[in-house]
Amino acid sequence: PINPEETTTLVTTGIFSMTRNPMYLGLFFAISGTILFFGSWFGIIILMLFVWYTNKFQIIPEEEAMEKLFGNRYNEYKQNVRRWI
Repeated sequence: PINPEETTTLVTTGIFSMTRNPMYLGLFFAISGTILFFGSWFGIIILMLFVWYTNKFQIIPEEEAMEKLFGNRYNEYKQNVRRWI
């Protein structure tokens, strides 16, 4: 996630056939579980900020780098597999 331009392989199998961002989805579920465990309504704000920040500053730049590296192959993958779930 730090240097997406250094990616050498486009993985589209396994968990990546269901979501383009399994790591961020896992973090979303971990944060959601923590919110439920502690019953914190404030946590929902944190969760919304996490999703916003991750989309804007991680996922979108990663997708732009993947489009440059893999072109149409990545665009086809994007059309078939959702960003989150």
